[in-house]
Amino acid sequence: WCAKEAIGKALGRGLIGGPRSVKILACDARKQRMTCVLQGGLEGLAESANGRIEAWWTFDAGLAASLCLLKHA
Repeated sequence: WCAKEAIGKALGRGLIGGPRSVKILACDARKQRMTCVLQGGLEGLAESANGRIEAWWTFDAGLAASLCLLKHA
């Protein structure tokens, strides 16, 4: 959830349509990275990334943090 929320914030839209608007395509636990695609109300907002967005996460002592960087035109 934390990574999906980071993606919504990076897009400046939040999670329009809820957490299902970001679909996880791949998850690499070793690198703490996931590749996602946008759906629903967010679909088409990541054209500069070929429709795919990456997010990174970390967690410790029950706390989670996630980061998503996007290049805006």
